[in-house]
Amino acid sequence: MNLSFTDEYFPDIEALTAPTMATSRDAVVRTLQPAMPDIDLAPGTPTGDLVVSVLGAYRAAAEEANSRLMSDLNLENVANGIIYSCAFVRGYLGNYAAHDVENLRATGLVRLTYSSPSARTIPFAIRFRFGNTDDYSLAVSDSESESIRVLAAGVPHDGRPDTYQLAQTSSTTWAVDVPVTSNMTSPVARGSAGSATIVPAELVGIVASVDFQSGVPTASLMDLARMARRTAYSLTSGSRASTAALILRHWPETAMVSPVVTGDPEMLRAPVNSAMVMQRPAVDVYVRSARDMQRESQVVRLEWVPSRGGVFRGPLNLIHNPSRIISIEWSGATSVSAVGEFTVFTNTVRRDLYGNQHCGTRYEALFAEVVPKIPDTISRSNDMSGGGLSQYAMFTVVYDADPLVSTMASTLEAPDNVPPGVSVLVKSGPLVLLSNLNISYTKKQGVRTTLSVARKQIYDYLRAAGYPDVFRQTALHDIMVDSGVERVTAVTCAGGIHVSAASRRMVDVFTDASAMAVTADWHGQSVAVSVPSITDVADIVPHLFLEGEDDPVEQWAATGRTVRYHADADSITFTEVQ
Repeated sequence: MNLSFTDEYFPDIEALTAPTMATSRDAVVRTLQPAMPDIDLAPGTPTGDLVVSVLGAYRAAAEEANSRLMSDLNLENVANGIIYSCAFVRGYLGNYAAHDVENLRATGLVRLTYSSPSARTIPFAIRFRFGNTDDYSLAVSDSESESIRVLAAGVPHDGRPDTYQLAQTSSTTWAVDVPVTSNMTSPVARGSAGSATIVPAELVGIVASVDFQSGVPTASLMDLARMARRTAYSLTSGSRASTAALILRHWPETAMVSPVVTGDPEMLRAPVNSAMVMQRPAVDVYVRSARDMQRESQVVRLEWVPSRGGVFRGPLNLIHNPSRIISIEWSGATSVSAVGEFTVFTNTVRRDLYGNQHCGTRYEALFAEVVPKIPDTISRSNDMSGGGLSQYAMFTVVYDADPLVSTMASTLEAPDNVPPGVSVLVKSGPLVLLSNLNISYTKKQGVRTTLSVARKQIYDYLRAAGYPDVFRQTALHDIMVDSGVERVTAVTCAGGIHVSAASRRMVDVFTDASAMAVTADWHGQSVAVSVPSITDVADIVPHLFLEGEDDPVEQWAATGRTVRYHADADSITFTEVQ
């Protein structure tokens, strides 16, 4: 960086104020007078005008230049938009690896659909394109990886990095979402069809499964300074800040990154009823991406089990771990629902994650039991592949999920990113789901209120809320005032806190999901998952530690550090009061 200090920071002499010049001249006199006791340095004298005043002006300019340089060295000032030399600041930020060229990398998920449920690998050399000139490559946690692994449908995740799972999407197709990255010049919207440089025979579909995140900064040094400060604060290996910095570097739009470490009250990964300190430190990273609560629809196969009273059962091998399940309906043609009720069960594929600690992670396995209204209202197909005769039906599952959690988990839980001796677990936290949020307000005379805009802003605010920016009731007041109301008189709410999309948890841990036979007594070997209710706005930021009074304990925490928030738009209502 070849910059001139004088050119970059010295002000014009005319820009200096008279008081500044006078103060600087007095400082010159105090410095010179002891060495020149017999020389008159006052204004109007030859030495005073030709030497002292000139040195005073230069000193004033130098002090201002030095003040500007010190300001540019303070990244807090730069982050707040106080910048004197853009060229110097840009070069200075380069010492923190904060280059805008490194942040131009876009990220997204590509859904690859196959005609077979078999395991496979996807070579790192593959490139994807979505109707423009941008080529997307696989985003991997290990830069030396030659491929990513795709597990067969129904095989539980083994925790290895750059590993993803196939899930059934129709009676003849299976899909997986894999992360990609590129220097994006054109936006890629969810649903955009793509192409690939390597197309195996069983690959039948390529589509963007989320709106891609551009990753492009606002071209301002303020954003780069904020990122540099995060980097500087995260130099300690395994610290909270380093964990957050790693996430924000890869996914800058992330709404929530909350590392919970050993010693925090929310950290419950210790032996049940044990007061012993854990031998291996643990970090639970609660994350919420900018794509959280994205609506998905997927087809699953459930087996007909007449021995359990005529129900359909089977694993819910969904592409993404759901935050909530909206509906499960028979995929056949019918004008009304053929499903009487359904129950979702949760189980863990890791024995060390007891209670509900597996909920919201990629180690959570879900199973569904569907009770038809009338058994004959759901047509069944015969399957001879198992050597015998079985019957099944296809069901459409509609659910909300955070599609980026598994990708973040693959990155943070990778060996290269985990501090030595530390157990890292990435999860989406408990969901504070508001079934009703009512805001009472008074209206200003002659002012038009835009309640539809307020509803949208409140909806967006809740979707983005998460530690460290936890829910604040004052934010609702601000939104309402901006929408034209005079003041908010009351906020009432109702809802619950959901640690899982399932309503029941299996007591026994099955490390192999296939060991859970569809003919077993699922209800007898499971317990209900607690859903703490919300009846007051003060409960929206909870402080709950659920351990259970009797075994099996639940073991999960819902606090401002762990929870996410959501309310459907139609559950946000307003009441005008006089």
